Amino acid sequence: MISGRKINALVGKQFKTMTSNPFVITPLLLIPFMAFMFSLAFDSELLPGMIPLLLGMNMILGAPTVISCLIAEEKEKNTLNVLITSTVSVLDFLISNVLIGVVCTVAINVFIFFVMSAGDIISFGTFMFLSSIGALASALLGAVIGIAAKNQAAASTMVSPLMLLLLLPTFFPDNFLVDNVLYYFFTEQVINTMGDIAFNDTSLTLMPMAVIAANIAVLGIAFGWFYKKKGLGLE
Repeated sequence: MISGRKINALVGKQFKTMTSNPFVITPLLLIPFMAFMFSLAFDSELLPGMIPLLLGMNMILGAPTVISCLIAEEKEKNTLNVLITSTVSVLDFLISNVLIGVVCTVAINVFIFFVMSAGDIISFGTFMFLSSIGALASALLGAVIGIAAKNQAAASTMVSPLMLLLLLPTFFPDNFLVDNVLYYFFTEQVINTMGDIAFNDTSLTLMPMAVIAANIAVLGIAFGWFYKKKGLGLE
């Protein structure tokens, strides 16, 4: 049974932990800093073309790092078992952490939208919709990494190569790996869909949304499996 009171308490607890954790704060500040520097260094007409890169980095470096480190820290300090014995369910725990990741990711994306003049190429509503579903998927990815990793250092180590892999299409768009494997990851679908809408004047289609929804479902199931495997129990 989901408890709003417990989720609210967990969100407050995790937010305090997040603001005092350098493993979490550093990647959160990096993307806005890059967006701000780009806005100063490049002409306004060039800025929208850099948005997909920043969004991709935020989906991989933002929420996954935040959530994985928060969950890994709980495990490192052996507080997960305390949470479970205090009747906090797996859904309470997952939802509270995902909320933190989604809010942080979307907030950074909004900053990117205005600083990078994204309003010149895409509506704010469409941008927010794609940003939100991308943030949800990336937060779930972070939850899976966090529950699978032994500690914060291991979680950070797992995020780094994943970021390079999922950003590969941005730099090398035409190769077998990108076309046949990475195409089915939520990051590629969010970036491609936003680019098609912004630069090719298309609309939202079913296929990208189905792929993203499938990613979200698989990541949610993976989190539950890892949670149960670690002996913490599913309520």
